[in-house]
Amino acid sequence: MDWQITTTDKIVVSVGILVIIGMFSGYKVTINYTDSIPKGLYFIQNEVPGKGDYTLITKQNLLDFATGRGYIADGSYIGKKIVGTPGDTVVVSSKGVYVNSKEQVASQPIKVDRNNRSMPHNIGTQIIKENEVFLLGETKDSFDSRYYGTIKAKYLKGTLIPIITF
Repeated sequence: MDWQITTTDKIVVSVGILVIIGMFSGYKVTINYTDSIPKGLYFIQNEVPGKGDYTLITKQNLLDFATGRGYIADGSYIGKKIVGTPGDTVVVSSKGVYVNSKEQVASQPIKVDRNNRSMPHNIGTQIIKENEVFLLGETKDSFDSRYYGTIKAKYLKGTLIPIITF
């Protein structure tokens, strides 16, 4: 029998080795299957995330809302990117989100979701307080701070480090 190792085989083995090394190093692993952040496999690093980092939201009322609407599976967390940190000025308008006057990509709030259900509103200007962050997904219809406002840092579960995204 002729055995041939393909590129896919090499990738699968490499990812497996990374996951094993990471788990022995104390990292947990999660899979993101939504469009809010790049789909893929991530380590959850137990450190306080900063601006530009991906993180997981653990705030129960938001998880219940997202699960009830079918945005995430029961028992899942919500993955988002931190775009605003303490001291930043965030403007949420019908035209989009601006952080310190910089327009965020694909940030125009939607009025209804994919199933024609109305979305909560968080229109206005705010200066992010200490121990809070403003989160955005990477798609125009992501369920994020445009709808629920800032999140206290205590409701974030570490920093997500991509292992492989697709």
